[in-house]
Amino acid sequence: MSIVVADKKLLTNRIDWIDTAKGYGMLCVIIGHLGTPGISAFIYTFHMPLFFYLSGFLFHHQNNISHFLLRKTKSLVIPYFCLAIPVFFNELFLNHGVNFQMNDLWLEFLRLLFQKRYTNLWFIASLFFANCFLFLLCKFIRISSWKFIGAILLSLSVYFYWKKGGSPLPWNMDVSLFVLPFMVVAKIMHDNKILTNIIVKHKEKYFILFLLSNIAFGGINYFLTGERFDLYYSSVNYILLAYIAAFCGIIWILILSNYAFIRIINYIGNNSLLIFAWHLVIKNCLERLYDIFNIFQPPLPLFVVLIRDVTSLVLILLILIPLNELILHSKLKFILGK
Repeated sequence: MSIVVADKKLLTNRIDWIDTAKGYGMLCVIIGHLGTPGISAFIYTFHMPLFFYLSGFLFHHQNNISHFLLRKTKSLVIPYFCLAIPVFFNELFLNHGVNFQMNDLWLEFLRLLFQKRYTNLWFIASLFFANCFLFLLCKFIRISSWKFIGAILLSLSVYFYWKKGGSPLPWNMDVSLFVLPFMVVAKIMHDNKILTNIIVKHKEKYFILFLLSNIAFGGINYFLTGERFDLYYSSVNYILLAYIAAFCGIIWILILSNYAFIRIINYIGNNSLLIFAWHLVIKNCLERLYDIFNIFQPPLPLFVVLIRDVTSLVLILLILIPLNELILHSKLKFILGK
């Protein structure tokens, strides 16, 4: 593992800093799902908005909708169904056991097909439609400020829909609409090169400022309601606090990604799709092994919980990174959107 301090050139290199940011985000996803006490709620304040933000930052508007849909189908829809195979059977066995019936198989397939928060694959489906909605915003609204206002109004409509007890929409289109402000702001920042001043100049000062702001606003939102900001469960609590905390978390991660380039983190970000889709399957397998060998059994002191979660994190990466490499260098690389 090597660490390289970034310079101004890094900001112009998409592969370096964006993939590094995705790598840090992917580690946050795994740690969040491991449920490490005291860390999970903090991570949830920004980790999923980060991925939507980065997608918006990379978004390039074009008028050819067929080309756009073809590209997004290749990079998201095809991987969704291919990577879903082990996730599907993992869910099938967890929910119905090894003696499942054909009706169980069919119902599980419908859950996968209509995708209403179906496992952690919900994000891939939601990201596809979030890009589609951003495409429509950019096609019909040319002025940046009006795009932002439109995104805010759509996001607020979903927020009130959730508050009224609205259930997830197919392919999580409700989340796709809710996260539009993150994507639109990212595109505006990209088009106007706003990040350069924030990330490159006085980065140490800004890093501390945005990190503390993320902790403060996210912490207030959590302690006022006792619930974390969780898009999977449509849990936003106080929307303004959630927005501010998420944006602050995104910015300090971007500063970190520009300041400290770590090769393994960069690799994880550049190959995040498989790791994102399959890490919960590996986590479930590890938990079964812990039970079989009678290790890490609750109740556990905090330091043992930390050892367990670090062990799980390392093992997940040690399994999935070589597997990703095998697929990446085979004829099956299309399942990774390559």
